[in-house]
Amino acid sequence: MATTQPLTNQIISFGPVIPKGAKNVALAKEFLRYAVQPKVLNEYLKGGLGRWMVPIPEIAKSDPFWLKQDPHSTAYTELTLLGQTMPIYEVYNPGIAQVNAEHLFSVAMFEVMKEGMTPDQAIDKAFKRAEEIFAKYPAGLKDDHRTRTVVAPARRSFSKEASVVRPYPALGG
Repeated sequence: MATTQPLTNQIISFGPVIPKGAKNVALAKEFLRYAVQPKVLNEYLKGGLGRWMVPIPEIAKSDPFWLKQDPHSTAYTELTLLGQTMPIYEVYNPGIAQVNAEHLFSVAMFEVMKEGMTPDQAIDKAFKRAEEIFAKYPAGLKDDHRTRTVVAPARRSFSKEASVVRPYPALGG
C-alpha cells in the first residue's frame, strides 16, 4: 500500500569542541563566535558544496544556493532542514553507538574475506557480540507520536535459501 506521508529523516549533528587543557581557550571562543555568525556559517557550508546542512532555516530560505540553484541541494535542504526529522539511533540507546564503534559488521565482512569464515559464522559472531553489548542497555520502543523507532537492530538471515529479516529477540526485537 502506497503512502503519501513524508519520510522522517535521521539527522546527525555535531558541534565544535575546545579540548580540556587547550592553550588558548579565549582565542578558540572568539573564533567560534565568528564562525557561527549566520553569514560566515553559510559561506563556509556553501564552500563544502552542501556536504553539511546549514542549521538555520532562515539562511537556507534567503540564499538561492540551498533551495533554487540545484535540484539535489533543494531536495537535501527540504529533507534535512525543513522536513520532519529525528535523531540518529544512538540517541535512543547507547548500545548501538558501541556496536558502531566496534565496527561489528565490517569486521564480520573482513572475517569472511580474509579469514575464510563463512558468512553465517561471521554474522553469528557479530550478533553474539551485539547481544553482549545490548544486554548492558535497556532495549525497547520509543514512541514520540511522530514516528516509532525500534532501537534494537533486526537480524538478517544470510542463508542461500532466502534473505529474510527477522526480529532478534535477545536484542528486544
